[in-house]
Amino acid sequence: MTKINKAQEKVNAIVLEGLKKKGLNWFKPWKAGKVHSPVNWVTQKPYSGVNTFMLNAIMSETSYNTNEWLTFKQCTNANGKVLKGSKASDIFYWQVSYLDRKNGTFTKAQFVKSLNLRERITVDGRESDRYLKTFAMSNYKVFNISQCEGLDSKIPQSEDDDTLTFEPIEVADQLVRSYVDRDGKLFIQHKQDGAFYMPSRDMINMPLPETFCDPDSYYKVLFHEMVHATGHESRLNRKTLISNNGFKRVGKITYSREELVAEIGCMYMVGFLGLDPKDNDPNSQAYINGWLSNLKKKPQEIATAMTQASKAFDELCG
Repeated sequence: MTKINKAQEKVNAIVLEGLKKKGLNWFKPWKAGKVHSPVNWVTQKPYSGVNTFMLNAIMSETSYNTNEWLTFKQCTNANGKVLKGSKASDIFYWQVSYLDRKNGTFTKAQFVKSLNLRERITVDGRESDRYLKTFAMSNYKVFNISQCEGLDSKIPQSEDDDTLTFEPIEVADQLVRSYVDRDGKLFIQHKQDGAFYMPSRDMINMPLPETFCDPDSYYKVLFHEMVHATGHESRLNRKTLISNNGFKRVGKITYSREELVAEIGCMYMVGFLGLDPKDNDPNSQAYINGWLSNLKKKPQEIATAMTQASKAFDELCG
């Protein structure tokens, strides 16, 4: 088994356990608000993809006060100390490097400017690029700063959710209008029964808002369709949406994959905005019941879906 496959299986096991316990609520952030997304304590840069969901899941199960993380070395360099008995958490990264076919050495992506990527050489009698882009999955261990002595949170207290006075639905509406205005192509209508996204017209149809059991549920369904829309060829060009040919091939594997991306993405939006849709649990659980057995057989599926959902979330939030 390759290192990549081992990492995928580890991620998949964690996700499956979370799905069994909480359904798709597992994908919600630790607290509402982007300020609470997991970040590296040293750089304050946010974690992305599957790491976002995994670290948020850990936050929801612990008493940690802040979603800031760092490696043992980073803690030591900052004159901090990891508390005895603390358990590290796993994060995963794709490392990009370039193989020099001429001498067999690798150059890390951050030093690529020193290379002439257009250079050609002759290998086994055939002309080809001298430098080959390669990918490798790496596994790191991180600790929450609550597991460390001598380190204080770098997140300003004024940014905490307790100081926010906005109404979640109002903010949701602003986010929708902001994205539609910024995009300039997608349009939303309330003309037909049923909620759906039509790629050929780049259009979302929604039932009338008053037909939903509560406003939060309306926005949850709308965000599901908006995540679909992010896959349009003019945006993220997501294969699971494009290959469905406008969802005409219902029942195909790609359809299920796209639905998984949309549902994870909308749950992340729901958590980000602090919404609490009343129809959330039964509907979301219905989506995932049929996926769990398949995910066990294909450990890469859930990690891929989460990465795509994270990209859709970033697209919608700008």
